[in-house]
Amino acid sequence: LILYFKENIMNIREKILFALGNILNIDPSSIDDTALLSDLGFNSIGTISFIVLIEEEFDIILSDDDLLFENFKTIDSIEKIIQKYISL
Repeated sequence: LILYFKENIMNIREKILFALGNILNIDPSSIDDTALLSDLGFNSIGTISFIVLIEEEFDIILSDDDLLFENFKTIDSIEKIIQKYISL
């Protein structure tokens, strides 16, 4: 799965929503920021695909210590972990 993000147009949260929408095959605007992603059908295969997309998009490599379920439970938790890497 290859996705192309609109460079310099989308912020971190929008990129997360866009990627999740594509992986879950749903409209990104229908994803509630407070929803548990597991309730939307986000599973282990989707998580792996999502991590690959995010690492490529933000040119980061998530450490094994950060590849924890709680870091990928909600939009906020995902945004927080990405912010950690892009602000280094």
